[in-house]
Amino acid sequence: MKIDFAELWVHVHGASTHFPIALLIVSLLFDLGALIFRQPNWRIVAYYTLLAAALGTIPAVLSGLTGGQGWFGIDPWTSGPVNTHRLVSLIASGIMLALALWRGLKRDALKGVPFAIYLVLVVLSSVLIGYTGWLGGAVAGVY
Repeated sequence: MKIDFAELWVHVHGASTHFPIALLIVSLLFDLGALIFRQPNWRIVAYYTLLAAALGTIPAVLSGLTGGQGWFGIDPWTSGPVNTHRLVSLIASGIMLALALWRGLKRDALKGVPFAIYLVLVVLSSVLIGYTGWLGGAVAGVY
């Protein structure tokens, strides 16, 4: 049985992109829930969910970049929507990774203004990663 790496890689990208999107939004919801319902343990869930989302962006981004460069026999993707998808995904993933690093370095002890800034950036990253997913669907011809 011959493995078609182009076919496999496209599926890796399609399958791996959904987890960071969902996990980032779940992380945001747990952080907001921790504030609204005064449940400090929910922040722990939010933190580890953010870490999982940040780690999940790595295969999603790498599989997208390698596919977009024409590796494994795939024609390079160079259309405008693909370039926008790539740019927005790199920005959103970069913000997500930076937030995970920041929160980890602070031992999940962000409070007051730093935590408010953190939440604004998580909302921004969530919006961007959602837009990235929509662009990806448009590129794939789903929408």
